[in-house]
Amino acid sequence: MLKGIDISHHNSRQIAAGTLNITRPDFVIMKATEGRTYRDPLMNQYLSTLDLNRQLFGFYHYARPEKNDPDAEAKHFLSCVGEYAGRALLALDVEGKSFTVGDQKLAAWVLEWCRYVEDETGVLPLVYTGTEGLKRIGYAILREDIGLWYPRYRTELTKEMYAPYPFWAIWQFTSTPWDMDKFNGNRDQWMKYCTPRKR
Repeated sequence: MLKGIDISHHNSRQIAAGTLNITRPDFVIMKATEGRTYRDPLMNQYLSTLDLNRQLFGFYHYARPEKNDPDAEAKHFLSCVGEYAGRALLALDVEGKSFTVGDQKLAAWVLEWCRYVEDETGVLPLVYTGTEGLKRIGYAILREDIGLWYPRYRTELTKEMYAPYPFWAIWQFTSTPWDMDKFNGNRDQWMKYCTPRKR
């Protein structure tokens, strides 16, 4: 099992103060984009700090289905991180106002976003979503063999918590003092999530 963190511009003060050293974890997942136009202003800085010979890395996009078309958001995401496809883990963050749209609409939106990214890169993204998200779209994303990045702040999980999934790929287990994660596998298994799938 690998240990890592996920970060965004919100962590800039911790990094500047020296309380968070992003070169230590096994992996770092960075916020890249949100909606159709927002790009995290510190993504490139964080990426340049990592030891890419040792550390695994990935990017996530914060979904805004209550505002935008999925293809437009996926295109924006890839315009910022597409050059790293095949090397980086890609993910879609589904939470917050995403749940203000109907469950069927949300499931269709998420699947369309993921399909767009896979069509363009060959890489099938993971979906970050918690218990509410799994109740709404869990079966839909599981049927498409989309990996789960599951936030639940506990010392251990039971299978009932992340049902209907049989297992999680990444578990965000705490947000204190920052978002910390575990990957359910080794480096080779991580890279399978980054590698274009055979067609």
